[in-house]
Amino acid sequence: MKSALFVVDAYKFPDKGNSEEISLLVERDTKAFGTFLNRVCKYERNRGTVIVFPKVYGHNLSSDESPSPSNFQIMDEIEVYDEDVIFNHNISDGAKEIFPTFNDWQKLFIDNDINEIYFGGFHFGRCIHSYVHELYRHIDLVESTKIGIVLNLSMVYPGDTWLDFLKNSDPIYNYYLCGQFTVSSFEEIKVEGNK
Repeated sequence: MKSALFVVDAYKFPDKGNSEEISLLVERDTKAFGTFLNRVCKYERNRGTVIVFPKVYGHNLSSDESPSPSNFQIMDEIEVYDEDVIFNHNISDGAKEIFPTFNDWQKLFIDNDINEIYFGGFHFGRCIHSYVHELYRHIDLVESTKIGIVLNLSMVYPGDTWLDFLKNSDPIYNYYLCGQFTVSSFEEIKVEGNK
């Protein structure tokens, strides 16, 4: 069985918000954090961790592109290797949900022999938590799977605060830190307020 690192929304064209100030922060900060995530992904690949990138149509497009599978682009700062998994979940036209179904998650776990999955990327308290929350809806899968959000592999959105999300966090969320010099890369931490 393997561990997986699920890198949420590491898109070349991120949603930049509705103000020029936030737009500049998102662009600059995501590039810097993407460089760091790339180093961690390289290290984790060498440890046998499966690196997973979700593919959600319509989210990572330049202003002159239309949504289609061929337009999926990861940010330039993160290298995608052949062995990485592009988690291509089934979204039909007019779908209200952009999150994976039970079958999508099950296929990911079975095809890649995953029994631990850790989430990081963009943005803590928003899309990262949304993916984890959706996964927890499928209790048959999560009963035998270790699931966690890795704090130091996650970035907060400009204007959000770590403390607000952590203090008001649902008890289902398990938090971890990533440390490259430990037996296991991911160490669980207890967050006061959620456990």
